[in-house]
Amino acid sequence: MADIDGGDGCPDATMAHFVRALLPSDAAEQVLSGFYTDAFHASLLSRLAALRGSTDRDGRRRVSPLPKWKLRQVEAHVDANIGERITLADLAAAARLSEMHFAAQFRLATGQRPHDFVIHRRIQHARRMMVETQEPIVQVALAVGFQTQAHFTTVFKRVVGLTPHRWRQAELEREGAPHPVAAPASRGDRWAGVSATAMPSA
Repeated sequence: MADIDGGDGCPDATMAHFVRALLPSDAAEQVLSGFYTDAFHASLLSRLAALRGSTDRDGRRRVSPLPKWKLRQVEAHVDANIGERITLADLAAAARLSEMHFAAQFRLATGQRPHDFVIHRRIQHARRMMVETQEPIVQVALAVGFQTQAHFTTVFKRVVGLTPHRWRQAELEREGAPHPVAAPASRGDRWAGVSATAMPSA
């Protein structure tokens, strides 16, 4: 299973055409540029489950939203592994569902694809870390599960609207805060249990 935050590019022209036909343009380009390959898988599963639910003509039960207690389990799994590789299979296992049913139920419960949720959760942890520590941006990126600072910067700006460096400066100036205390050297362990603040819109 591919990592939700990474993967290889797609050199096949037929597959590239299929991805662009299936996904919105921005999501398609992210998949084809080598990121979010697991998100593509999740999109397929979610779409298949939705189609099955919408053609419920023989009495089959329609897909229902993921129960709140299962959603909390998924959130806890993401927070506990924020600096690590997180796949769709991992999230489905945390909810004790098949990948197909999890993807569909999660989308109904949250309005988000699972990979979007993971990305936003990583950004939330990064924001906390940037205002509470003096860790360099590259260390923040690694601590919350991004493989490179460049990828982190691209995603952070897409979600928040500013680059990590500019956001950090603006936030510290807005709060009038002194320079934060440096974080421990351990990679991301301190942030595994951080409670997320309100999720920013993409």
